[in-house]
Amino acid sequence: MKCPKCGGTGEMQICEMGFIGKDECDKCHGKGYLTNDEWRKTCSAEEFAEFLCNVGFENETIVRKFRSEWVKWLKEKHDGSV
Repeated sequence: MKCPKCGGTGEMQICEMGFIGKDECDKCHGKGYLTNDEWRKTCSAEEFAEFLCNVGFENETIVRKFRSEWVKWLKEKHDGSV
């Protein structure tokens, strides 16, 4: 998902002491996109609840088994799907 603050450029215009320049976007940290974890933090409670409703596990053993996969997923580029 493109960063909503910089529009995917990874940069923001800044104005200091009358000079206009560019700096790294403080929302996406210059990447130009949001990771799944960053996207998750921007969701409303309803949006994230909808996402979680689509995730089902049979038991806690499966949750522990896939924990590292979830962490990996949270650090990936978000593709805009919910």
